[in-house]
Amino acid sequence: MDGNILYLNPKSKELFEIDHTMGKRDASLLWVHPDDRQIWLQEIKEKGAVQNFELHLKSKTGKEIWALGSGIFIQYQNQTCVLSTHHDITELKQIQEQLGESEAKYRTLVEGSLQGVVIAKDEPLRLCFANAAIERICGYGAEELLQMSPQELVALVHPNDRERFFSNFRRRLSGEPVSSLAEHQFLHKDGGITWTMCQSNAIVYLGESATLTLFIDISEKKTA
Repeated sequence: MDGNILYLNPKSKELFEIDHTMGKRDASLLWVHPDDRQIWLQEIKEKGAVQNFELHLKSKTGKEIWALGSGIFIQYQNQTCVLSTHHDITELKQIQEQLGESEAKYRTLVEGSLQGVVIAKDEPLRLCFANAAIERICGYGAEELLQMSPQELVALVHPNDRERFFSNFRRRLSGEPVSSLAEHQFLHKDGGITWTMCQSNAIVYLGESATLTLFIDISEKKTA
């Protein structure tokens, strides 16, 4: 593995702002901290495959990119290579960084997000905020979600995932260490299922403990 990029699909070319005439390019040039690439490779070597590893990357023009990376070693063109996929979470990282800013500034950023965002509290279970983009995940508009009962909110999570989802939710609120990333299935209003990558963190919202959860639709990836 000499670090040369051998292939980029159209989505990756768009993400890294590289055109079809790129020629050979050193993969380390796409990392904000090139040494982090060795950590990434070592993780794949030790585990055989890695999913949802947070990567701090940059485009050809120097624009910083945060992504969730999945990688595995394969044989390609008679050499050992890394096959990797990237889900851009740059916008989500920006939202998290705004938690310490003013409520108005934070709300403006979240409302304009292309990813679904909700803020939830417990006892009783309720949503205190949902942005417009969450409708693409579950089919329900923000106002509908804010008016739902605890039982209706529970019913949005696929039965196979409910116990794990809400156990992590309550553990997170109680201050226990819980991974911020997890894949979950949600039941769409139209009867379908939406696979999502959820990134959830405990926060203080209007003076009370809550969770901020960001939803990335990965249905296309799961059904490919």
